[in-house]
Amino acid sequence: MNPDLALLPWVSTSFAGVSLIFTALGLLRHAAINRRQSNAAIFLDCVKRYERIMEGYPSGAWEKRLQREDTGLPASSASLRLAMIRHFHLFCEERYLHQRGYFSEGIWSVWEDLFHRYLRGGLVRREWPDLRVEFESDLEFLRWCERRIAESP
Repeated sequence: MNPDLALLPWVSTSFAGVSLIFTALGLLRHAAINRRQSNAAIFLDCVKRYERIMEGYPSGAWEKRLQREDTGLPASSASLRLAMIRHFHLFCEERYLHQRGYFSEGIWSVWEDLFHRYLRGGLVRREWPDLRVEFESDLEFLRWCERRIAESP
């Protein structure tokens, strides 16, 4: 047998193995790009929802949402509670998505810090007894919020 022909199965097998490796690497790269694009789309959707929620706060309430003091808060109203419920629901959904790996730690830490400040505000402390019923179906989130609210001075 010709020695050059004896190498043919080895070359063919090696070529197939290298092709398989490059194909796998290409698929992994494509999956990573797709994941980043999906995460970016989810992030942008959350930002748009946040902006709409902030626009829905009654006049004077948006500015006071992070204020720790209980004085000078806007009057309680149905429109205020609705805006706050929307804010809580958005954060609940963002927290759920983060727990499943859809947001980087960097993005999450900014949002979580902002929401912690919100939960410690006088507005949340005053309205929470009327809002908490909305979250009784998600006891983990409800307890998480109540722990943060209890940390308030």
